[in-house]
Amino acid sequence: MAETAIILNNSGNDRYAQVSRDLLANPVRANLLKIILDNESQLNNLIQIRNQTSFGGESNRDISLKNYVNALNKTNLILEIPLNPAINLDGETYFQTELAANSTIDLIFYYDQVEVAGLLK
Repeated sequence: MAETAIILNNSGNDRYAQVSRDLLANPVRANLLKIILDNESQLNNLIQIRNQTSFGGESNRDISLKNYVNALNKTNLILEIPLNPAINLDGETYFQTELAANSTIDLIFYYDQVEVAGLLK
């Protein structure tokens, strides 16, 4: 339980910030996002991807989860979203969504690790 990012009394742990710092030093480029939902009402959510660089550039992408429902999946609680174009997880990329009380959303990224010099090309 100590590894789980939780918020108590409006103060949470810094696990997300640590991952963000790690990705800043060793960025990765994700080409597939797998989302595991807790309940079907979460299919109405949007995943908002925000990236803001220190140079003032920014990019926004919104993903509607309903667009990726698979008719062959009996529960529709596991979604696979191809990220085209791929996104860089580099410590400056953030994800926002609404989350109902006592529910969870797991985001699993499939990526190829890239060198920092490769991002500068």
